[in-house]
Amino acid sequence: MKMRLYISLLLLLTLAPLAQGQTSILLDEEAQHKAVKEAVRDFLGNPENLQVELVPQEPKRAGHFKEMSIRLRQTTVKTLRVRFAWIKLTDCAISLKELSQKKKLRFITQGQADIVGYIHENDLNELFKLHSKALRVQSPKFDFLPGKLRFSGRVLTRLFTSYLTVEGKLSVKDKTKVHFHPNRMRTKWFSVPQYVVRKLASAINPIADFSAFKFDVAIDFLETTNEHLFMATESMREELRKIQEELKKEN
Repeated sequence: MKMRLYISLLLLLTLAPLAQGQTSILLDEEAQHKAVKEAVRDFLGNPENLQVELVPQEPKRAGHFKEMSIRLRQTTVKTLRVRFAWIKLTDCAISLKELSQKKKLRFITQGQADIVGYIHENDLNELFKLHSKALRVQSPKFDFLPGKLRFSGRVLTRLFTSYLTVEGKLSVKDKTKVHFHPNRMRTKWFSVPQYVVRKLASAINPIADFSAFKFDVAIDFLETTNEHLFMATESMREELRKIQEELKKEN
């Protein structure tokens, strides 16, 4: 009897703080918001510079948000270095059970998901330098130019080794993947066969994959200017324009 009482007391002392924490998340809005922000950080792979703003639904319901705004600056999500990204989720609900018991973010419902952001060519080049052997291209380099992308490097094939340069357009595939479509490629002396162009394009694509953000977003718009690649969903085009104006002032 004493042993059973001891075990019951031990279980009570062990589980009480956990139960108290779960109750706090369910009833205390401040504690719930803090837990959500920590779960978002974990959900995105612990990025360095993260800001999360939550707007509850009216009337207020635990775990339901009119808007969840997530901003990242100068941070890396997986292997993708992002200078700035703003993700806005509307009319979403999360599982409080997952949040309280596992400290995990799981969406039960998610309304519209929008994104706007940009990357810098230097960050893209640093990433591709790490994969130059797999590409069979030495010193690969991307240059973002108004309305197009230029790729250059020293290409290695069985028949020749030569410096090449090629320009082309960008498009979005599978909602979040940015693909490069090169025009006819030339080396210093001659045109490169088209099969080599296709093989190179296959090796380097996608040049950027925003699925690392994990949210169900679909990029509608891409724009390249000097040094930057901008992307946005349709409803964030106006925010993109403001970001571009701010960058111009900084430069």
